[in-house]
Amino acid sequence: MGFLWLIFMVFLQLTAWVEAFGNQKSSMSYLYAGLHINTTEPVYHMEIDKYLIGRNFLISSTNQLQTANRKETVTLLSDVRFLSGFTQINSTLVAFVECLEHCVKVLHRDTNAVQVLAGRCGVGGYKEGRLGRNQFYYPYGVVLDIKNANRLFISDRDNSALRAVDLITKEVNTVICFPYPNRPFGLRWADQQLLVVIDFHYINHISWLSNGTVISTLFAGLRTGFDDILGSLDVAEFSTIHDIEAIGRRKYLVVDRRNYKLKLIDLSRREVGPVCLLNEEPCTKSTKFGRVPISLLIIREEIYLGMENNIYKYSSTPVLKRLEFNAIYQAPCSYLQRRSFKNNLLDALNRRKRLIQVVCAHDCVISTYLEPYYTCSDNFLTVFWPTDNLFHLRSHLPMPIQNRVKNLLNLSPTMQSLGIHVPSANPPVVDGIPISRGEYVGLVLTTTCADETKLYDSDKGTCS
Repeated sequence: MGFLWLIFMVFLQLTAWVEAFGNQKSSMSYLYAGLHINTTEPVYHMEIDKYLIGRNFLISSTNQLQTANRKETVTLLSDVRFLSGFTQINSTLVAFVECLEHCVKVLHRDTNAVQVLAGRCGVGGYKEGRLGRNQFYYPYGVVLDIKNANRLFISDRDNSALRAVDLITKEVNTVICFPYPNRPFGLRWADQQLLVVIDFHYINHISWLSNGTVISTLFAGLRTGFDDILGSLDVAEFSTIHDIEAIGRRKYLVVDRRNYKLKLIDLSRREVGPVCLLNEEPCTKSTKFGRVPISLLIIREEIYLGMENNIYKYSSTPVLKRLEFNAIYQAPCSYLQRRSFKNNLLDALNRRKRLIQVVCAHDCVISTYLEPYYTCSDNFLTVFWPTDNLFHLRSHLPMPIQNRVKNLLNLSPTMQSLGIHVPSANPPVVDGIPISRGEYVGLVLTTTCADETKLYDSDKGTCS
């Protein structure tokens, strides 16, 4: 009898192991965090600023639109009654929604002028047609159509509809209506899909069929569920979905605001799993924040999380590679002891820093908080311009940087000389020295720490 009982208990244990293995959830861990930007208001939405070349974020709060980096925050719009959403049409135009005014406006970044783009400000309703006639009823989110740069999509919240605005004709039409009282809120392109957050607790996917028909299908969450449940897509629940971003092929991060958590939607496995922070292993339950998470932005290997008064940066690995541009110039190292030479050198390096950013455009971002630096040995001055482009240790440089950016910089006469005159030196101008095959500008990947408060120890290969 005892032997049979032992066999039975072993069977139960094996069954539990098999079930646990079979039910293992998708998960994601971000082990390293740091404060990125302090803000004055909650960060409801953020994008990389296309107008200011550099690592500036364009961020919105309840009634403000600001551009911010680690050094300063500049207010572009204020005293908006409720700025519920914005999107950048191009580098100089920003469309934003004034929800309580029932209209969509556009900000011209070069002149700070604001114009009405769609809707009748102060008058809610439901009408199609051109500007002056068309109407919205508490519009909420806005995105640019990634397949048609002359069209915006607007979530017309209290009309339970997805509307489109033609940027050329200013005409508004309805794309699809949702069954009342289901109300659309946030809009997001993720992995080439238009996703619509409905009533804050589930997400629909908008599709266009070949015959022009538009359909809306359930993407994640339950239409009748408001809880905090992980698991397969047909049982998982969210409380208040405030943002969503693609994190990889068929994987998406979701901000579940009222549950104070991030969650992972894995379409390949058709389930919703936890997101863990700061060494919580094994990752079986999402980390609960002490403050409300609101918005999300993913840049390469890092996520930026907008909260009540700041933006935090999270990374999944402690050690990263930072892209830096470098060049070598012939200059007497002894001249670095002279204040006048050092001042001229810093001015020259900063002028070339701005040139590199112009050439980079949106392919790379010269660091806004790390200054150019240099070393000098045997009268060869090696200069480095750090970027904010970070890569995993096994990553390769993107081809646009290796080809277009590097080639243009090597053709620039400005990069081939620092333009500093040293009368007593030979030659009297600090000229560049080709690094290889006539190239004056090189690319290097330097090892750095994801946690910027720590330093990388090259001997130990760790951050401390």
